[in-house]
Amino acid sequence: EEQFTASVVVGADGATSSIARAVRSAAKPPARRRSVAIRAYVDGIDTIPHRVEFYLHRRFLPGYAWVFPLGPDRANVGVIMRADRYRAAGTPLDGLLREFVASPAIAGRLRRGHQIRDAATWQLPNAATVPMRNTCDGAVLVGDAASLVDPLTGEGIHNALVSARLAAAAIGEAIRAGDTSRGGLSAYDRRCEEVLGPIVGRSQRVHNWVDRAPWWIDPLFALAGAVPGRVESVLNRMSTDFVVHVDG
Repeated sequence: EEQFTASVVVGADGATSSIARAVRSAAKPPARRRSVAIRAYVDGIDTIPHRVEFYLHRRFLPGYAWVFPLGPDRANVGVIMRADRYRAAGTPLDGLLREFVASPAIAGRLRRGHQIRDAATWQLPNAATVPMRNTCDGAVLVGDAASLVDPLTGEGIHNALVSARLAAAAIGEAIRAGDTSRGGLSAYDRRCEEVLGPIVGRSQRVHNWVDRAPWWIDPLFALAGAVPGRVESVLNRMSTDFVVHVDG
């Protein structure tokens, strides 16, 4: 073992961050603020080039299932659900994945001898509209470690990169000022609220809407088929990581 010291430690160690557990003494977020997911690699599936697919089956709402192409006959396939809904469903994650792969939208694209392999599961701490402490004396949290996963999409890349940029600026200021206490690093928390707060709030509102009224999903896609450009423009204003194209 070796021991290293630094003026500031950046917790960028993911959703199960050991640094976050040291920084925050509170219990983990309630099930409504956590998601569970499973993904596997499918060899022998017809994919759509240059397009990721999201499936809003009512079984998974306010989560979804996905197909991310990795080539002409290989894809990352998975399911994400809010933790409380997953518990209520009473089906293990691998069972939910099998249900999705067996659905008509996917089963008809599987080639003879296809393989499903390397399944992995994980939990995600969703971002919340309530202020969250992501600094302490000599440490800051970024990305998934800071519970900045988008509550609507389950994506974390955009918020992770933004939080890293904000953290770097705040740490530089704190070191130059000679104060790396929580107070000296507090500009990071404030800037996260200013920059990421509106994005998280918007995603949370849509998430709540889908949760309370899932029956609106079908009319939404019917509308998208009638006026695709209008609906796509609205969805793209909510997306941080993808350009949305509605296939109906």
